[in-house]
Amino acid sequence: MARFFFDAAIVKPKRFDSIEEFEIIKAYGGGGTSFDIIFNHVCTHMADNPPNCIIILTDGYAPFPDEKKSMGIPVLWIINNKEITPPWGKEGRII
Repeated sequence: MARFFFDAAIVKPKRFDSIEEFEIIKAYGGGGTSFDIIFNHVCTHMADNPPNCIIILTDGYAPFPDEKKSMGIPVLWIINNKEITPPWGKEGRII
């Protein structure tokens, strides 16, 4: 599996094969968020071997892309507030 981070750009993915490897990967970014960028990346670089799902941890304060961008891949939005509700996909809350 790989773990991607993105805000207004994609950060090089980090591969992990165990929970221990997953836990040491640290997120970083520069601010601003574009959800389009992760879906564009999957379409452009992973179309032949798409992920089983996309999980996005976010505050949700960015324009949501059209659902067609998901290419039918299930998307789970993990939101850290009660104000934002994604217009499509499944959602979870960490409040």
